[in-house]
Amino acid sequence: MTIKNLVKTIALCGLCMSYSAVADSFNLSVSDESFGIGASFDPVGENSSADINLLHDDDFDLLRIGFYVDVLPPESEAKTIHQLDLKLGLKGVVLESDFDDGMALAVGGSAELPVADKVSVYADLYYASGKLSFNDLENYQEWSLGVKAHVIKNGAISLGYGSIEVDTDSVNNAELEDGVVFKIAFGF
Repeated sequence: MTIKNLVKTIALCGLCMSYSAVADSFNLSVSDESFGIGASFDPVGENSSADINLLHDDDFDLLRIGFYVDVLPPESEAKTIHQLDLKLGLKGVVLESDFDDGMALAVGGSAELPVADKVSVYADLYYASGKLSFNDLENYQEWSLGVKAHVIKNGAISLGYGSIEVDTDSVNNAELEDGVVFKIAFGF
């Protein structure tokens, strides 16, 4: 990983973060192996949202930019009565690591369902096959599940388990992240 590429990644994140006048929330995530920062923009359109996240570890930097569309119409019973939130989306992924660099366009979705007052469970899954992966990246997969609690005014904390794995030209099944992740988000 070169300093020049890292500076470009940080500059891109800074540019997107300067868009904070319309950002819905900012988040910080910590796991045993990595640290992440991000911003969410919700809504971007009538039924869509976007986010940007930078995940840092000693061995890699992973930039993810996602665009999502709500699956359920606002007037549906699942949305109004059960408050189920289903989204389909695309994530642009840029990996700079000690072993290989590459990009991917991951396809997937997420679900969030309230189980109690101010508490919900969530799950998401994104995958990019070799056809949607470029440079040294052969495929990308990301999944997570957890619990989110809105116990902070204008914010939420979440605790979950997640995994991010990649195959590259030189490494198969490289686990960029695999374990418990704590996240805190501040809304505006």
